[in-house]
Amino acid sequence: MNVSSLARVRIAEVPERAPYAHGHLSPLIKQLIQIRKQRKLSQSHLNDIIGYTDNLVSRWECGDRFPSAFALFAWAEALGCEVVIKPKP
Repeated sequence: MNVSSLARVRIAEVPERAPYAHGHLSPLIKQLIQIRKQRKLSQSHLNDIIGYTDNLVSRWECGDRFPSAFALFAWAEALGCEVVIKPKP
């Protein structure tokens, strides 16, 4: 897959406190949820694609857990996206 053809998902600035409070969805997670729904993928199918347990994507999407960096990149890759990390200006 050509990298230039992938949709870009940009990382939001991370606050200094814990980056993922229970029930709070970061802009990045919201974008990934939106893209998953646009691609008409169920959470279960996404779990199968990235090789995680049955309810892990659900836990990420409802704010119970935050994906590891590896899982975050796998999630984006499964959706045909790339995660772009840029230094603060």
